[in-house]
Amino acid sequence: MNKFLLGCTILSILIILAGMNRGFDISDEGLYALLAVPDQENIAGIFNYDLFFKLFYRITGIEFGLIGLRILRLIFYFFSALSLGIFWRNITYAKKLELNIILISFLGVSAGYAFLPSSLSYNSLTVFAACVLVANLTMTPKKAAHLVMLGVSLSILFYAKITVCISLGLLSIAYLIVKKEFNWKVILSVAGPFIVLELLFFLVLQENASMRILQGLEQVQLRPDYKFFLLLKYTMVGIFWFVLAALPFLILRLIPFKNARYQKIVELLGLIFLGVIGYLTWITDEWNHLILIATTALIGSQLGGRTKLILNLDQKLGLVILLLMPFFLHFGSNVYFLRLGIHYWVFWVLAFFYLLFLRKVKIYKVAFPMIGLLSVALVVNGIWISPFEQERLWRATKNWEYKEGKTILISESQHAMLENLKKYTTDEKSILTFYRIPGIAYLLGKTIPKSPGYWDKEQLEFYYPEGITNKLIINHSIDYLPIPGLGDHYQKQLLFMPDSSKLQVLWRD
Repeated sequence: MNKFLLGCTILSILIILAGMNRGFDISDEGLYALLAVPDQENIAGIFNYDLFFKLFYRITGIEFGLIGLRILRLIFYFFSALSLGIFWRNITYAKKLELNIILISFLGVSAGYAFLPSSLSYNSLTVFAACVLVANLTMTPKKAAHLVMLGVSLSILFYAKITVCISLGLLSIAYLIVKKEFNWKVILSVAGPFIVLELLFFLVLQENASMRILQGLEQVQLRPDYKFFLLLKYTMVGIFWFVLAALPFLILRLIPFKNARYQKIVELLGLIFLGVIGYLTWITDEWNHLILIATTALIGSQLGGRTKLILNLDQKLGLVILLLMPFFLHFGSNVYFLRLGIHYWVFWVLAFFYLLFLRKVKIYKVAFPMIGLLSVALVVNGIWISPFEQERLWRATKNWEYKEGKTILISESQHAMLENLKKYTTDEKSILTFYRIPGIAYLLGKTIPKSPGYWDKEQLEFYYPEGITNKLIINHSIDYLPIPGLGDHYQKQLLFMPDSSKLQVLWRD
């Protein structure tokens, strides 16, 4: 076991735990949190993993708060790393699990803390399910339990992010066909968990994901940022930058240089080209994409080695899975690939190590510290220095009780905003919050009618085709309320968010 890797892993865990009770993002994290509230409606829902929380509450009476959701994510990441350790054992024909690979895998998935909030989300759930999927998909021979777990992982993807369920479902079918393992027994074993879950949800909760998705088809079609070809374009752009960043280093390793001086010049030009790509793709304040681009360059350098790789079928399939998994996981996202891709970095890290393994290159002593340090830096930056849509986490010093017995430390400016809003919401069980501010309702101890979050006016028009009659509305200035005559019936008050954007409070007696 590499002690440096172990140290980086322990340090990452401590950094994550230290931020468990601090900070809150009222946009995306507000959505994640409301999906865990048992009495929060999710009519025609796109993300349906809230059904698990509702079922768990019905059985146990336990509701997960913010700290609970953050602990859950960390636990799922532990199991993700273990699953990737099993996957590595399968594709390397090892006799036992390799602890260093499990540590590398944990550090790789933990890099996901670099972008978006730290609570359990559909993104972290899809990574977990994908890790479980590849571990069971590559088992040889496959027992019934492996096929059932394959079905469980695809079911989780169906509830968390249906587009990824489709993409990884197709990948699984293709893998099983190539391996000549696809038959009716596989179909029944894989479909079984989903059928059981859907029936269980319907019997206990009187709803399930299939019913919601059928209701929500119209909503998805109305939203301009969820058009199929646009979603496909987002992923294809990611593939383009991956190929562009890897290609020069792939070619460089294929060219036999007789003069070492010329080789160094070409290598320098390759690094300059890589820097230009990093600059051109730097469209936000985050620098996570630089890590992804550098990793693709390393992969390209190993793919293009002058000694031809002779791989058997299992090795080819394992490498293809690692290289393509980030794109399969990204499919269906309307977020720029090089921003969201850090959640999937672990697969490219393992692809790089797998190529080293296949080439029998012994540079692990250099590569291990590099991955460990990068992961720790990403975790520190994402949680403490630049937390998503928040002030730096050490400024979260004001205690806020969002539900009886459940508190969180938030920033002084966020605390002041909530105190101003609290007087308008005292008698309301649920409030309407538009747009991209579901966390306001959550921190005020309220739910949101019909949906756990409204992101655009097309979504609002879908849920309220005949207008709004609710007594209280909180509207973010990112967009207007497309409701005719709404202003004639409500009193208005203008407030400011911590980022200085405007909030409009509308209420009537």
